[in-house]
Amino acid sequence: SWEYAAPVISIDGSDQVELSFDDLDADQKQYTLTFVLCNADWTPSDLITSEYINGFADLNITTYTYSANTFQKYTHYDVLFPQQNLTFTKSGNYIMYVYTRYDNKNIILSRRLLVYDNKVNVATTIRQTIAGDDQFSKQHLDFTITSPEYDINNPYRDMKVAITQNNRWDNAVTNIKPTFAEGTQIVYSLDDASTFNGGNEFRYFDIRSLRFLTEKVKNIYRDDSMNNHAILYPDELRAKKQYSFYNDFNGNYLTQPRNGRQREPGIGLCVRAFFSSLQSTGTKR
Repeated sequence: SWEYAAPVISIDGSDQVELSFDDLDADQKQYTLTFVLCNADWTPSDLITSEYINGFADLNITTYTYSANTFQKYTHYDVLFPQQNLTFTKSGNYIMYVYTRYDNKNIILSRRLLVYDNKVNVATTIRQTIAGDDQFSKQHLDFTITSPEYDINNPYRDMKVAITQNNRWDNAVTNIKPTFAEGTQIVYSLDDASTFNGGNEFRYFDIRSLRFLTEKVKNIYRDDSMNNHAILYPDELRAKKQYSFYNDFNGNYLTQPRNGRQREPGIGLCVRAFFSSLQSTGTKR
């Protein structure tokens, strides 16, 4: 129900993922969605499509709408899956590809999707690093995997663990090994690989509407090329202030018009709520 949720669904659940995108050619094209099951390291598996998908291997994207009263014309496409014509029969790492003109070599975009099957329990603890200057700037993750009804004969060889920070894959930890295993418990601790930079809360600004000035925005103007510019108020220095929590988007952004409609007339794709990727230099988490 949250459009910024990670694309992670249960193989036995009823959750669906929505893929949506805009085509700035503003015409109608035949887009097709397909899936590839991957190994733990995101390399394609040796299975054929019929072994992990029930139904059609390729799903045509037939739902689209045209823009109206916007400076930038576009066509908006969206599709929900799994659906009656396409369901997953195996859990794992999937890459979804969108291609056009019925040519699966003509890839337009790709995204990652995770389908899970609950076989183990994971208990986690987040703490500061033990010693050194890193204890004031980094976070360490300890966790224990319990598998009472799932046999893992050799966790040092067979267990593949991936740790992501805010669903980022560019700095994901994938080479971590268990600290020790005892019975049905597999413990991961005291490994520097599971230590991440903590960082501060991100500074943000709101430009969901260009018709009036919102929080953090000093001025908005349009140049001769019809590009919109937002001038922000200088923010206060937080270097010597006590850390305070703010529930932010971790440097990402969400497209969302302020007046509640899908697209604000006359503005179209120019309306975006950006959350700044610039962090302060103050006290670390």
